[in-house]
Amino acid sequence: MNRIFALTVCCLLTYSVAFGKTKTQASGSSGGSSTSWWVGVATDVTMTRSNFVPALSVLMGFSEKFAVQTYASILSTSPFNCGFGANAKYSVIGNVNKGVHLGGGVGLGTTQSVTSNSAFFIDFNAGGGLHFPFVENVMFSLDAGMSVMVTSSGGTTQLVLGGASPALGLSILYHI
Repeated sequence: MNRIFALTVCCLLTYSVAFGKTKTQASGSSGGSSTSWWVGVATDVTMTRSNFVPALSVLMGFSEKFAVQTYASILSTSPFNCGFGANAKYSVIGNVNKGVHLGGGVGLGTTQSVTSNSAFFIDFNAGGGLHFPFVENVMFSLDAGMSVMVTSSGGTTQLVLGGASPALGLSILYHI
């Protein structure tokens, strides 16, 4: 899975260097209020409950300051474990392309329980982070905060403070 992650990052970087103009630059327009779309991979454990499998991620910028980032990951097929979620992000400094954001979201899915059965989870999180361009059309986003997860396996509840993953919730996104 690490090879797939590395290959995805290399493809995104190669594509952005080879086709360096943004759509706004290519069309000559000065921008507008249309939705901006970013696709890529994310290491957000609070959404998918996976330390090792990066999630597919889509970030939709609805205005200059507000965006929603979605996550989807299938961790294993036997037992079936998956995670899906969404975070709302409001830029308090800068805009959706570069700055500091605050927000919250919800994730749900199945996770491996202590009894080796899949257990349903729902996760609520609040926090913040920063996002910045790496190269033309490629954005890095880092997230941290507080997460509360409730599982169906005995009704356990977990409270987690810190980075959204061991990689500080790193998302690598390409502007389409």
